[in-house]
Amino acid sequence: MPRKLKFEELEPRIAPSMGLLSFLNELADLDPDLGGQIRDHVDLETGEVADPQGAADAFNQGDTGVQVRPIVTQFQVSDDLRIPESTAEAIRNLLLQR
Repeated sequence: MPRKLKFEELEPRIAPSMGLLSFLNELADLDPDLGGQIRDHVDLETGEVADPQGAADAFNQGDTGVQVRPIVTQFQVSDDLRIPESTAEAIRNLLLQR
């Protein structure tokens, strides 16, 4: 009898995605200035974001034309949080075009 795939196993096959923590590490490696800003707000080893408001404020000061706000006061990112590859590419283009 064939094994049924769980949603978590099927999702990457349907829409390629990547883990959020890996994505943040990639961004930090691509651009030293952006990397410094990311490291100011996210521990890239543990994924701990101790000051989401500070991270949102830093992002909002950029010239992306996008404004964000946190909905929680403390959280942790990991590779269990996945974003579609197309979203990752759009974010790369938005942040690295400056």
